[in-house]
Amino acid sequence: MIGFGNHLGDGLSLQQIRSERRYLEGGMQLVVEGEIHNESKGTRQVPDLQITALGPDGNIMQSWRIDAPAATLDPGASAPFQSAVNTPQGTVTEVNLKFIEPRHDP
Repeated sequence: MIGFGNHLGDGLSLQQIRSERRYLEGGMQLVVEGEIHNESKGTRQVPDLQITALGPDGNIMQSWRIDAPAATLDPGASAPFQSAVNTPQGTVTEVNLKFIEPRHDP
């Protein structure tokens, strides 16, 4: 993969992930927060994240992208992230996160 040298997210882990509904900016929002940690012995580029909210039936209720909270992370370093979106209709029972390629704006 261009710009990453290794597989996307190699050496990085997602830690202290929390999701909850909060009243923010005049409405209910689904807030997802946590940190990306570099567990490797070298500096790593940080990819963007995709967050997917699932309902009780396992179907996707909402999915969105957040930009990487840092361009790179040194060994042992962490970068916090937080994202909030308008609460989807219905009950969110699971939130999944995965690393994705960064945007390539022209």
